[in-house]
Amino acid sequence: MYQMCKAVAFIELDSERYLADFESGALIKMSDKREKILGENIQGKYYEKGDFSEDPLLFAELEDGGYFQEVIQPLSTAYVHVTNICNLNCIGCYSYDRTRNCTDKLTLENYSYILSELAKNGVETVTISGGEPLIRKDIIEICRYAKDKAKISVLNLITNGTLYNEEQIKQLKKYVDALAVSIDGYSTENSQFLRDAGSFQKAVEFVRRVKELGLPVSILPTLHKKNIKAIGEYMKLSRELQVPISFSLLTCSGELKDFIPTDQDLSFLAEYLCEYMKNGVVPLQDYSELEARKSCGAGSSIISVTSEGDIYPCHMMHDTNTVMGNILERPLKEILYNAKPLPNVEDIEKCQNCEMKYLCGGGCKARALLINGSWEKPDPYCSLNMDFYKRFLKEKRNSEKRK
Repeated sequence: MYQMCKAVAFIELDSERYLADFESGALIKMSDKREKILGENIQGKYYEKGDFSEDPLLFAELEDGGYFQEVIQPLSTAYVHVTNICNLNCIGCYSYDRTRNCTDKLTLENYSYILSELAKNGVETVTISGGEPLIRKDIIEICRYAKDKAKISVLNLITNGTLYNEEQIKQLKKYVDALAVSIDGYSTENSQFLRDAGSFQKAVEFVRRVKELGLPVSILPTLHKKNIKAIGEYMKLSRELQVPISFSLLTCSGELKDFIPTDQDLSFLAEYLCEYMKNGVVPLQDYSELEARKSCGAGSSIISVTSEGDIYPCHMMHDTNTVMGNILERPLKEILYNAKPLPNVEDIEKCQNCEMKYLCGGGCKARALLINGSWEKPDPYCSLNMDFYKRFLKEKRNSEKRK
């Protein structure tokens, strides 16, 4: 896949059109056929070699002349928020803002276009979120379009699990690959940490009923200072319900300091996860796969679309000044092409000499932004990354020695 370098533009010379590269000084004479192949808006447009089948010489001239920059379109995952309306008021909810519970602005037609744009730009996995997506009366039609028309490979849906409708779930089963139910507490005896009273019982019953209908379902607790030591209780709940579990770490602003884990809390979590990883799985988002990376992928491999069509680098950055553009106002390719890349781990001064930097990739940019005030600063949960990967690598070496 190719894009024009930013120094390339059409110019006119003596009543004839040329494609000019202002860096190299090269000129390519245009014709009607050539201009049709390239299109009017060449900046931000992606080209394949097959686009030049009618004029392979033009492709060769562009490639040899340095007009092109070859790009690997990395975008693979997107969150799509189909509503900002919710029946709960959870502490620290990333989708809570001044427009919460206003009338939904986007139609089924809008979401059909959004899903098509995502698919055209390489997205294979879409997570439908909100607000509470099951509130939308056309949620089934949105999911149907995603699978049948946009051909999204993996379609997930996150719900708070308090609005069970058997017929709706039966219909969603045709299109949704898995449901994730946000769980706050771990038993009927313990108090709710973030969510409304009574939501735990409803969510558990929701999980049981969905499972009976044959739709894959998992639970998604959020860990924070007040429940992190109870991670074993959540694992127990997962076993009792016989469903997978995946944890997220609370990402919030400093205003919720009572919920931000301490370094001691994070050390406990790292030790727990490494012990659990001996079974081959880490039940914490961002640690599900161990791989070399330079960033968290926000704004490159993953984006988030709000219920107004705004594009953000990830679903945890909606309440910041990080909007990349609006997908209903500009083509997604153009938005991605013109977006300022987030700093990678090599750009963060404190991370540059860290031996674990290419495993954590600098950690979570949203947490750095919300708690430390800048995504050019380290993840405030850095101690978790450091502790976890050191423990993991040590265990890996010991395991190899035992062989």
